[in-house]
Amino acid sequence: MAVQKVPFTLFEKYENGRKRSLKFDTNALADFEQEVGMGFPTLMASRAVFAATRALAWSGLKHGDRALTLSAVGELIQRYMDDEHEITDILQVCMKVAQEQGALKSLRTDEDEDAPEPTPRGTEGNAPRPTTEPTL
Repeated sequence: MAVQKVPFTLFEKYENGRKRSLKFDTNALADFEQEVGMGFPTLMASRAVFAATRALAWSGLKHGDRALTLSAVGELIQRYMDDEHEITDILQVCMKVAQEQGALKSLRTDEDEDAPEPTPRGTEGNAPRPTTEPTL
């Protein structure tokens, strides 16, 4: 099933009413990973909210505008924030759409739920480190 575009209206005011949509398909996720050098879960775990938001919005929006740059999205985000909005508004919309479109599916299957986590090299015998879920 093809990933369907979802209207994205948060920047319309700052682009003279230009209509945009989000689409998190394989190309968008690959562009995101290539641009930031890591997958989205890793970036969010690092708490890089500005980088994650800008890159996620860019990767989801550029299907409709191949010339759209990260800098242009950053400028739109800045204008949005200058208008008394929070960057987390943008992140939450992008995350919701990405999740609905299946982009943020866990790579683990139900069969893996009971499997122990792999032990990183050189840490045998050490207490496991807690994992942190990104907060929105």
